[in-house]
Amino acid sequence: METVAHNTAAPIGDELGRVIREMNIGSGAERALANMVRRAGSEDLDLIVTAINIQASVGGNLARVLDSISHTIRQRVQIKGQISAMTAQARASGWVITLLPVIVAAILYFITPTYFRPMFRDQVGIELLAVATVSVAIGNVFIRRIVNFRV
Repeated sequence: METVAHNTAAPIGDELGRVIREMNIGSGAERALANMVRRAGSEDLDLIVTAINIQASVGGNLARVLDSISHTIRQRVQIKGQISAMTAQARASGWVITLLPVIVAAILYFITPTYFRPMFRDQVGIELLAVATVSVAIGNVFIRRIVNFRV
């Protein structure tokens, strides 16, 4: 592990160096690796550390397990990329739908100010603008929840 820590660029090399220092001051490998997972906050790293801990206690072919995990992580990254590409149009549509009322209102205000000015001066107009703003904001939240989901 020391060789990997010294030959790997930051931040991975730094984290592995920290794990080695923790182990040198008496912390067990399992605890030092768990601390690294907690600091990094990565599900993939958690999966790798769990496999290492299980293999350390039970034994077996760690290289095969890590190869399988790396394949799983690559597939997960690929699927996330595909989903991001597939939902890009929906995300853009969500922003267009959100911004369109504002753009139309601005155009109306500048083209015919006498037509749109009562919306800012009359109490009913102000209330309608408030309702419209809240409705657009709620719609944007729903659209973002639909197109942004966790894989």
